[in-house]
Amino acid sequence: MDAMRTLLLQSDVYEGLPIEFLLEGLLLTLTNNYFRFEKNFYIQEMGTAMGSAIAPTYANSFMYAYESRHILSTYKEHLIQYHRFVDDIFILWQGTAIELEKMIEELNNLNSTIKFTLTYSPDKIQFLDVEIFRKDRNIGHRLFRKPSDRNTLLHANSAHPKALKESLPISQYLRVYRNNSEESTCKTQLEDMTRSFVERGYTYKVLQECQIKAENIYRGISTKQLQNLPRITIPLSYHTESQRFSHRIKGRWDILSSDRTLNPFFLQKPRVAYSRN
Repeated sequence: MDAMRTLLLQSDVYEGLPIEFLLEGLLLTLTNNYFRFEKNFYIQEMGTAMGSAIAPTYANSFMYAYESRHILSTYKEHLIQYHRFVDDIFILWQGTAIELEKMIEELNNLNSTIKFTLTYSPDKIQFLDVEIFRKDRNIGHRLFRKPSDRNTLLHANSAHPKALKESLPISQYLRVYRNNSEESTCKTQLEDMTRSFVERGYTYKVLQECQIKAENIYRGISTKQLQNLPRITIPLSYHTESQRFSHRIKGRWDILSSDRTLNPFFLQKPRVAYSRN
């Protein structure tokens, strides 16, 4: 309640209900969250209200107040980077491992329900679905999957809507593009992702189209822009081998379209113009 009140009073953009009225509603939510299990009724005494739409908001407000008071001000000389997503925190720490462990110990000794576990490394660390690693004097990143992860991708024969099944490979390929700083690792993980989808019943042709769409999104090229890109025209004369040559060119065009160093108009498959001459 104190954290929400402080944030609302300090806000320059809040234009909602009167603050005290809003806080009264929040208090009602926090202290009267009843639920039923089988034949018994219970009231939640600790933690956020289960199923409440406002829970993430006041939980983040509480953590902002906690971080400002106990972490960001107290250990700021050690924090090169500090990022939190819900209950996962990523830190670039400037200091010794002993100092880092001491910070966690001090935080866990506070009179608070918030407790921390610590995982650290001087070389690489996982945060959500990304692995961040040191390379020479730089920092790189790659898509991270737990070794225990199983292939639970939605099956191609699932009864889910067609649009959902068509968009899923695009979103997963896009994760690979966005979460990799090295092209060689990105290529390997794209191949791994394709194999995972094939195991779940998707065809190579569909996956190839989805991968191209994902890369276009990653490059910032919209579908409308792609349609307006000029297309290469290949002039061919009528011949017994002309059609076979055309199929070969179009069938291998993904090799060119996957080369990021080429002009974007290579993303569009070429058109073939036949002549009797």
